[in-house]
Amino acid sequence: MSDKPNLIYIYADTLRYSSLGFNSDEYAYTPNLDALASCACVLTNAVSSHPVRAPYDASLFTGKYTPSTGVVMNGLRICPEHETFASALENGGYETCYIGRWNLYSNRFSNSSSSKNSFVPMGENRLGFNGFFASFSHTDDIMSKSCYYLDTKEKIQAGKYEPDAECALAVDRIEEMSKTNKPFAMFLSLSTPREAWSKANVPENFYSLFDEIEFPNSPNESSVNDIHSDGWSKFAPGKFKNLNDMKRAYYAMTADIDRNVGKIIDTVKKFGLIDNTVIVFTSAKGEMFASHGRRGANTFYEEAVRVPFVIKWGERFSGVNGQCFSTPDIMPTLLSILGVKVPDSVEGRDESASIFLSNADDNVCLMMGTGPAAMFGDGYEWRAVRTKKYTYAKYLIDSREYLFDNENDPYQMKNLAGNKDYYHIKAVLVAKMFGRMGEVGDKFEKNAYYKKNRIKKRIVLPVDNSKK
Repeated sequence: MSDKPNLIYIYADTLRYSSLGFNSDEYAYTPNLDALASCACVLTNAVSSHPVRAPYDASLFTGKYTPSTGVVMNGLRICPEHETFASALENGGYETCYIGRWNLYSNRFSNSSSSKNSFVPMGENRLGFNGFFASFSHTDDIMSKSCYYLDTKEKIQAGKYEPDAECALAVDRIEEMSKTNKPFAMFLSLSTPREAWSKANVPENFYSLFDEIEFPNSPNESSVNDIHSDGWSKFAPGKFKNLNDMKRAYYAMTADIDRNVGKIIDTVKKFGLIDNTVIVFTSAKGEMFASHGRRGANTFYEEAVRVPFVIKWGERFSGVNGQCFSTPDIMPTLLSILGVKVPDSVEGRDESASIFLSNADDNVCLMMGTGPAAMFGDGYEWRAVRTKKYTYAKYLIDSREYLFDNENDPYQMKNLAGNKDYYHIKAVLVAKMFGRMGEVGDKFEKNAYYKKNRIKKRIVLPVDNSKK
């Protein structure tokens, strides 16, 4: 067994902070995750810096914000010029492993299930993952048509529910990697929870746990679409009536994830790795489910950006930590915990000291939206900052501002941006937001800027060539 700790990083697709048992959701069925949280450190103010899947992944694997990665939406291919999480790990002596959907190679908006979108060839486009690499095909039918690719274009049928297949591969790989003296780092990118939110997209044994439940309306729920919603954020006519059925599928998918996380933890224990493995469970983004008249997650509201983040390393971490923690912070923080050199190019902050000491500092999280979820178009750009108490946000198109006191108004129903009693607080947050933007070179550009200057045929260009 290696002296260095292993890393198992498990992240769900669309799982919000509030929808888990250990975060007091009485409807959630998450006994394994609850047990994990009870003997780990739970970061209660972790947020997705850009709550769209490909931008999140780009920030996770580079430690940079979206303006630096150029991955401003889904369906773009990242430029492989970055120093990455995986390359830093491999330089530090780790064997790397990636399992799940890879969202940074496809440069197509449609036909997402083809090999042109799902097969990632060996080499630089795997961003340093030179070990076992299983990329799952992008398909909405995750019950019966799930498949994945290894190192050739040969399509391998999963033969089971997609997240179950992903976790089965993870269990097998943990067993294999446990036989060596080399430390390993596994990233498990789960396909769920994600749309389509339907009974047909969930195993019956899990859906049956919720088919009798009538979920209560959230206080901030609205059937009127938010004025800043893009096409993916709007509820189509009549869709709002299906909200309860959608939630049933969502909670059922989460329950299935919980079972699989339990299997992975059992495997880690079985092979004697539990005391020397850093285990992380988190999510790329949340889900609005009609809160503030929105669906999806491409916004700054809590339901979209606030995500679970549980980290365990034997008995070294414990308790609840209110540290503000954002996506670009993950890479430098975990590399530091593992004792691996953090690349100088990283823009996120190393918050490992806060986790070790169980002490939250005054970090302010920068969050952003750089356009629609998958199609180019101006008018949806926003920036925001979040502290332990407040969220401040501003839209580019109309300069509309939002300020919420998250402690006293957890559903963010009272916009305080125009309240003179909060003028000083807003001014401080505005200064912090633009100050952090300046530090990372974010000029709050329109979506069209990236299409013109940074992207060609949905492929992000190298920085030196982006203006040629």
